[in-house]
Formats: sequence, structure tokens, C-alpha cells
Amino acid sequence: MRKLLKFIVSIFNRIILKFPHKKAVNNKEIKPNPQPIKQEYKPALKQMLIDFNGNLAITFAFNKEASCGITTDLIEKIIRKWNCMFFSKIYGARFYKHYKIKNIHTIEHLKSNIHTHSVYKIEDEEYIKDPKAWILKYEKLANKLFNDLWSTGTVFMDKIRDEGWFDYMIKENHSREDLSYFILP
Repeated sequence: MRKLLKFIVSIFNRIILKFPHKKAVNNKEIKPNPQPIKQEYKPALKQMLIDFNGNLAITFAFNKEASCGITTDLIEKIIRKWNCMFFSKIYGARFYKHYKIKNIHTIEHLKSNIHTHSVYKIEDEEYIKDPKAWILKYEKLANKLFNDLWSTGTVFMDKIRDEGWFDYMIKENHSREDLSYFILP
């Protein structure tokens, strides 16, 4: 029953997230107006990321063109799988009981150099004490695990130093449609 419910919710979310801009009025489809995001939306997106209070920046580069059949759904699955693999290697198989790993991702360049910019909230004492040492210790593992999921992929990790990372994350969101390229926790 639970699997069926999850399946129905996932289908519903895919329909809603993929086609939020298509509405029918009197059986006629209204096409989206690809206007640039108004400037008042950018500060709201940035504020959402700031309020999230993340402290680790990760870029997942797939290093493949869209012609290879990659979709936003596949990217989301790969990142969720990577999260499970990576954090279970660091904290153990039941890490989710002790550590709440929160993250937000934006997907960029689906038609060329596909990559995501991500912000993670890491509450590990070892990371908080010395982020640079933690990154040096685990970045090689992060790349290995990502290569297991996507053979040409690379991972880059860095400590979030200021709000500039959040501006960088939303720089490619040109139109309202691009907002569907956010992967939320």
C-alpha cells in the first residue's frame, strides 16, 4: 500500500513539476510566456537559500551532453543515491537516525555541460571544527562514489564563505520554467 501511495505521489509530482505552466481553459492549452524572472524573484530565491543556512557547497558535474538521455528526474535520483552512499560511508548505515542531512540543488545547462550547484547543511562536529580538513578527507570518496553512479562525473566541494554562492546558484534561472530545476529536500 505504501509503495502504491509513493508511486501515485511521484507521478502527481512529476506532472505538476514538469508542466506547472500549462493550463487548459475551455479545452484550449495556454502556452507559457517565457518572461525572464522578475528581479523581485531573485532576492526571494536568494533569501530562501540564505535562510536554509547551509555551510557546504558541492558541484556535481555530469560532463555529458543532454543527448545522452539524462533528465532532471535521473539527476535527482543520482544525487539522492549519492547522498545515501556518501553519508552512510562517513556516518554508518543508519546515519539518517543521527544526522539530518539537508540539501538544495539547482540544475544547470541541461543541453550542454550538465551540472548542479548544491548547498548542504552539515551539522557534524568534525566539519564545523575544521571544514577544510573535512573536505580534504572526504572529497576523494565523494568523487569515487559519484563515478560509480555516473562514470564521467566529478564532484567539487567547498565551504560556503559568504552569500556569493547563493547568487551563483541562481544565476542561470532565466525564466519561470527554470525554477523547476530546483531539487528540494
